[in-house]
Amino acid sequence: MRNLLEMERQMLENSRTFQNTYAQISVLDEQINTSTATKLNAKIQQGKLALECKKWLKKPATQRLFEQNDLQIWSIEEMSMKFFNVKQSQMNRMCKAYKSTTVNPNYVSDFLQKCNEEEESGKNVVRSIDNFNKYVKGLVTNEEESVSATVPTIFTLAFKVKEVDQNAERNIAVRINENMELTSKNEQDEIVKAMQFLASKLAGVSVLTGVDTGNPIAREEFIDIDTGLPLEIEE
Repeated sequence: MRNLLEMERQMLENSRTFQNTYAQISVLDEQINTSTATKLNAKIQQGKLALECKKWLKKPATQRLFEQNDLQIWSIEEMSMKFFNVKQSQMNRMCKAYKSTTVNPNYVSDFLQKCNEEEESGKNVVRSIDNFNKYVKGLVTNEEESVSATVPTIFTLAFKVKEVDQNAERNIAVRINENMELTSKNEQDEIVKAMQFLASKLAGVSVLTGVDTGNPIAREEFIDIDTGLPLEIEE
């Protein structure tokens, strides 16, 4: 809960009606940095507390508590960042995961077992809230239970090269996951061609990067966005 102001922290610690929930949030926050299985369970429990916190935030007594401490009451988005260090959309997915466990407490152990099986078959898996929700959805909709627990993608590049080169054999797509593993059906020279096309469209652009892509040698130059003129940087 590193996003809390000191005044907010003191307010919550001294609140008779909320200090117990606040203590639970603190404990789970520490567990997030442990093993992946423990982290998943901790995030699911955070989902339970998030549901309680959303109700707490809407209470008139909570409004008075903030006013008494000369603080502006939070929005749901602000509460999510301050308590759980995630955006509201991610907090809602944590709530969804918790609700699933109230329907069937075995969902978590079944999901973790499935992850173990996927790993034994040589696949990369991530025991995350999003993959857990995807797994449960597959069970509820009677689809294949082998909903893949995949590694999240952090970089994608797609080039419809056939739109600009009719002689091209196929379009180009590249993906890199959190484990820094590159996946593509294209050959290396095809990927380089996509990068060269991107570089050609960036030629001469050097906004606050210090790099002029029209020149293979990086220049220590920064451009004023408003005037387009170089900025003089004092070292």
